Amino acid sequence: MKTERIKSPEGVRNLMAELWDNHVNGVRKNSCRVFMVDLPEPTEEEKRIMAANRANRKPFVLDEETLKITLDNAVGKLGGW
Repeated sequence: MKTERIKSPEGVRNLMAELWDNHVNGVRKNSCRVFMVDLPEPTEEEKRIMAANRANRKPFVLDEETLKITLDNAVGKLGGW
């Protein structure tokens, strides 16, 4: 499998446009394409925002009943599986 490397925002935009066009037009391309996107380092402001988001994140719950309620709620909002 060949990995294509994308280094610019324009390259990502072009790839997304191509994938969307293929989807809209029903074109089936090879689904084994892999892309590596080189992202720039986050700015100091972006780092502060990410840290704040991590601090405000709700804890992960493994409780079976909570999981069932959450899944039922999601299924109701999405209209089924």
